[in-house]
Parts: sequence; C-alpha cells; structure tokens
Amino acid sequence: MKKVLALMLALIMVLSLVACGGSNTDSETTTGKKSDSSSYEKDSKELSESEIKLKVEKAILEEVKSHYPDAEPYSTRYQIANKKTNGKYIDVYGTLTLYDKYGKVTTGYIDGSGSYTKSFEVNVSTEGYYDKCNIDG
Repeated sequence: MKKVLALMLALIMVLSLVACGGSNTDSETTTGKKSDSSSYEKDSKELSESEIKLKVEKAILEEVKSHYPDAEPYSTRYQIANKKTNGKYIDVYGTLTLYDKYGKVTTGYIDGSGSYTKSFEVNVSTEGYYDKCNIDG
C-alpha cells in the first residue's frame, strides 16, 4: 500500500511539473527566432522526454493490470531501448520485468507459465489520442 501511495504521489508531482511548464503563447520558438504558424503548430505537438515517459508508464500500467493477474502493476520495472517517430505516434520499444505483491519476479500468471521478462511496444500519440501498449512474452 505504501508503494502505491508513493507512486501516486510521484505521478502527481510529475503532472504538476509538466502542467507548470507553461506554453509559448507568442510566435517565438525557444531559440528566440520568429517562426511561422505551421512551425509553431509542429512545435506544439512535440512531446518532451518526461511526457513520453509518463505516457509509457501509464500504458504499461494499464496493460499489466488487464492481462497479468498475478503481477503487481505498480512494481513493474521497465527499460526503454529505442524510440521511433511514426506519423502521429512515437513508437517506444523496450523490456519490462513483472513483480508480484511480495516483490518477487513473476510471469504474471498464477500457473507460472511464460517469462518474467517481456518485451513491449507503446505507441504514444502526439495528438492526444489513446496510447496503445503491446507486451510480448
């Protein structure tokens, strides 16, 4: 329960920091040069590393909750290996390890079938659409 509370507080802090970052309301970019409206629209759709990481964490959490009954979603550890831009999405690839409520590695299933280390792909939307997560293994 303490882990869940700590994770929730950490997520709230990250969201607060992202929200306080503000937005660029005039037509200047961060380099100080004037930009046209099409460049400004493109810049406004780019996600920061922390926003991408937060979206990946949320997508993995939801996928683990819905598909691995023996795993503790908030204890899942992951590593991002690669990111690629794919149109309106950023494809994020990596590996994750599932843990149970006692902090021991688990396959996520009661019968113990499968591996406790799995690969994942998260498609992070740059336009506010639903982020998709697929876990293999």
